[in-house]
Amino acid sequence: MLKSLESDRALLIENDAQILEIEAQISEPHSAISALHAEKQPAQQRLDSYKYPVLTLPNEIVGEIFLDFLPPYPEPPPLLGEDSPTILTHICRQWREIALTTPALWRSIDLRDVSVEAATSLACSWLERSGCLPLSLRATDYQDLFSVFRIFILTVPAGSI
Repeated sequence: MLKSLESDRALLIENDAQILEIEAQISEPHSAISALHAEKQPAQQRLDSYKYPVLTLPNEIVGEIFLDFLPPYPEPPPLLGEDSPTILTHICRQWREIALTTPALWRSIDLRDVSVEAATSLACSWLERSGCLPLSLRATDYQDLFSVFRIFILTVPAGSI
């Protein structure tokens, strides 16, 4: 019986040693991965600063650059598509914030070739974003211009019309 206890104890010690060895082998890659992540971070930050230098500019300057993207006021850009200021809101979070808080991007509205329902929704958004700036509105090819103008009457604060 004493031999049995000694052999059981030897097996337990051997199993403990084996488990410790396996755990050490498991932790090696985790440590290496953590070290690589730490090494990668400064390199990624340097790369990001070279890739996106425009993000280091003040928001006001980026907003002015965005204005050069549009036709000169009062010529309106399209509501949707590649030439619309809405495209600027899809680049990154910072550009979205800058575009949405630059009222001059939204002061000219082209409601041509857009359904009255879409025009209503989009025009309300553009009106809100344009703040108190003078508006330029282009609306042609509409059967019911009254619906579009009703948007402005209901949305624009009294005294600014």
